[in-house]
Parts: sequence; C-alpha cells; structure tokens
Amino acid sequence: MASFHKGHRLTHLNSWEARLWSKWLDIHIDEYFGYTYDVHVGTPTKVPHDWPAWVKRDAAALSMKRIDVVMEDTSNIYVVEVKERASLACLGRLLSYRYLYLETFNPGKPVQLVLVTDKPDPDLLPILDSLGVRLFVV
Repeated sequence: MASFHKGHRLTHLNSWEARLWSKWLDIHIDEYFGYTYDVHVGTPTKVPHDWPAWVKRDAAALSMKRIDVVMEDTSNIYVVEVKERASLACLGRLLSYRYLYLETFNPGKPVQLVLVTDKPDPDLLPILDSLGVRLFVV
C-alpha cells in the first residue's frame, strides 16, 4: 500500500486522476481518517511452485486488483474510486472492489462506496443515487 502526498502520483492513477484526488483532499481531508492507498484485493495469478520467490511475489503484487483509496469515518469504511470522466464501468469496478474488500478484510464497520470524478456520465447519476454511492465531482 502506497502513501500519498499532494502532488505525488499514485502508482496506478494517471496524473489527472492524482490531481482530482488532491483537489478532493483540499476540501474533505479532515472529514475522514485512515487513508490507505493502492489496497490490494482479489486473487493473485498462480505461478508454478518451482518458480523463484521473487517471481511469485511480483506476480501476486501485479495481478491483484488495487482499490485507489480506502478511508474511514467513525461509522463507516469507504472504498474510493478516482476516475477521470467516470462511466458506467466505474460502477462495476466499485461494486467489485466492495465485494473483494469485504472478502479480504472482513471489516467491523459497514463498507460504503465513493466515486471521485471531474465528469460523470449523466446515465450514471441515477444509478449511483439508487445504490447509495457517494459522488464527488471536483
């Protein structure tokens, strides 16, 4: 899991998405705590047992899914997707990440979903609302 400092690029976010996250932090950083970045979930690629340990380690690190941000408040854990021009695919990713986070970590708090974007697809808005996904347009 990576740490993030304003202006620093997360390993799997493009530079615009890192800027979106920085803008979001400018407004909301004190509302949450426990920010964790590049949270690995899911099943790693299997490699033959006789391959070197470093190959197994790297294959696992590179093949697992990575949640952009996981954060908390006193009541909930939030799985966050940061996406430039958010489309319907973001919703599928968020729902999958929530499931995989629950399976991997078995948290003691409810897990909610957050989408941070600059331009959401208009068709996405009523779906996010109906599912209780928090949308932040920055």
